[in-house]
Amino acid sequence: MFATAALVGLTQPQVGPLVRVLWSRLVQSRNEHHLLSPGLSYEASADELSFVAGPAFVGLLASVSPVAPAVATMALLAASTLPFAHIYAHRTTHEQPSDRQERPYLPCRPLAVMFLAMVAMGAIFGAIQTAVTVYANTLGKPGASGLVYAEFGIGSALAGAACAWLPQKFSLRARYVSFAAILCAGMLTLFIGAQLVSLPAAVAVASFTVAPT
Repeated sequence: MFATAALVGLTQPQVGPLVRVLWSRLVQSRNEHHLLSPGLSYEASADELSFVAGPAFVGLLASVSPVAPAVATMALLAASTLPFAHIYAHRTTHEQPSDRQERPYLPCRPLAVMFLAMVAMGAIFGAIQTAVTVYANTLGKPGASGLVYAEFGIGSALAGAACAWLPQKFSLRARYVSFAAILCAGMLTLFIGAQLVSLPAAVAVASFTVAPT
C-alpha cells in the first residue's frame, strides 16, 4: 500500500499550480495586476473547500461500492486536467518564446526557501490528517475523521477568502513572514488545545492560520 500511495503521489496531475500560473498569465495579459491577489485568494478558498467536499463525497461513494471512490477520482482527475492540457498545448503551438524566455533566470535561494516552506506545509497537512484519524479511531468512530478534517478545510477557506481584502501596501515579503509566524502560533494552539480542550475545538481555531500562508 505504501508503494502504491507513492506511485499515486508521483503521478498526481498538478492542477493547483497550473491554476495559479493561469491566474498570473490572465491578469498580466490584460494588464490587471490588481486582480491577482483576489484571484489567488479565490483559488485558495476553492482549494480548501475541496478538503471539505472530498471526504464527504468519498464517504457517500464508499457506501455504494468499495470501487466507486477510485473510479470517481480517476474521472475527476481527467476532467480537471484535460482543459489545462488543452490550454498549454495551444499556447506552446502558437506562441514562439524568445531566447530569453527559453532560458529563464531562476533565483536559487528564494526558491529553496519556498521549497522548504512547502515541505513544512505538507508535513502540517500530513500530521493533522494522521492525528484526526487516530482521534476518530480512539473514539470508536472512524467515520468522524472526515467531518473533523472538513472543519479544518472550512476555516482555512474562510481565511483564504479574507486575503482578497488585504491592502496592496502589505507587501508579499511582509505577508510571508507574518503568516508564517501566525501559522506557527496556530499549530501551537492546535497542539495545546487538543490536550487541554478537545481536538475539534483546536482544529477550528488552527484552521484559520493555514490558507493565508
